[in-house]
Amino acid sequence: AGRNPGRKEGRHFADSEAASLDYGEKVSTASFGIGRGAFNDSVYLVKNETAEMRKAKDLAKERGLRVTFFAGNNLTFRDKSGKTFQVRGYVSGDRVFIRADHPEFTSYQIMRHEAGHDMIAKGEVDLNEVRTRIDKTFTGGEVDSLCTAYADAYAGTEMTAQEIWEEVVCDSLGDMNIFADSEISVSSCAYQGGERNRCAGKHACAAKQNKWQGEH
Repeated sequence: AGRNPGRKEGRHFADSEAASLDYGEKVSTASFGIGRGAFNDSVYLVKNETAEMRKAKDLAKERGLRVTFFAGNNLTFRDKSGKTFQVRGYVSGDRVFIRADHPEFTSYQIMRHEAGHDMIAKGEVDLNEVRTRIDKTFTGGEVDSLCTAYADAYAGTEMTAQEIWEEVVCDSLGDMNIFADSEISVSSCAYQGGERNRCAGKHACAAKQNKWQGEH
């Protein structure tokens, strides 16, 4: 347990403080009680916190979520066909699991992404509003490239076009990939007050849906 320079030497972390993390117990994805989680993978619990992790924890608390930070690798799952895939964050019910030492995204960015899934599940995000903002923020060519990139990234995963669109939306809420430094934010796309519509965005990005389904 604790710091092991051999695991971190020469590695880059999006969070500049991640190199100082204390790794704790070595566990598997399944040990978290996550359905379809792998038993033979390994990640490490994290014993201390960075500033980004504290922001992620605060956001999780606002959402009523219990957060568990892990490090060393992504979580591993098996899909219905038995294929394995990895994720840097995962939300289920009132629990959220966030990688603290990802090379590209900080724990706060990943938490914002997972908060997006939680908000969508609870009908708190207007998916059509997000699409409108994406269309206004990027050119038509950029949006086409975006859809193609996500379709390629999730090819063979059994995800539907709507599920892939949700990943696009959540990446936008976490300022990830093409959305970094854009003006699309969680607050600007959230419903205000008691306004809710769980079917909002059901047909979001419908123009791209046939393309996605064809490529999958």
